[in-house]
Amino acid sequence: MKQLFVAALTLITFTTVNQAQAQKGLSLSVKGNPQLSWMHNEDDNDDNSLDMKPMPSASFGVGIGYGFTQNFGVQLDGLYAIQGRKFETNNADFFQQVHYIKVAPMFTYTSPSIGIVSFTGKIGPQVSFLTSSKLTDDDGDKVIGNMNNLYEKVTFGGVSNLGAQFQLTKKLFLTSGIRFDMDFTNAENEDHVDYPSNRATTFNSSLGLELGVKFQL
Repeated sequence: MKQLFVAALTLITFTTVNQAQAQKGLSLSVKGNPQLSWMHNEDDNDDNSLDMKPMPSASFGVGIGYGFTQNFGVQLDGLYAIQGRKFETNNADFFQQVHYIKVAPMFTYTSPSIGIVSFTGKIGPQVSFLTSSKLTDDDGDKVIGNMNNLYEKVTFGGVSNLGAQFQLTKKLFLTSGIRFDMDFTNAENEDHVDYPSNRATTFNSSLGLELGVKFQL
């Protein structure tokens, strides 16, 4: 009986150490993020002719991380994001789409595992590079095909992510999290000739459910 207890204790200890050590070192991940996005502007919100709404959107990309300890590390994500805003005017819906490549270096925390589950938290700055923008109607048809000159080529903001990961094998994890990001700088190009001098600042933001897989090297 004593030998059985010692063997069981050894197995539990070995499994726990293995799972904890799997958080250290280099990791690679892929992820997708169905989300809602907004372009917050006080002037537009106060305009009775516009009914501003969140726009269903998505982002997807890859990440590379490094765990300094069993719990703390850093991660760099690169995402392609399709976002913007939806608005109704004159009884018609329109979608202002702005597409970005987002680069986000983050500090990460991973809790001690409970079985195969660990809780995670990530936070850091984010830089977004504009790739394209367009205005479409409710059927997805283009109203204005290229609006790049109306928007800043680069915006700066922050991102946070709270979630959990599930250890499928020694090296493979299923990851999940609630991801929120928001820009701190104007999404619109203030130097454009048609930009109103007294217009309020427009801030991008998005909120979504991030799902992915991570491979620990």
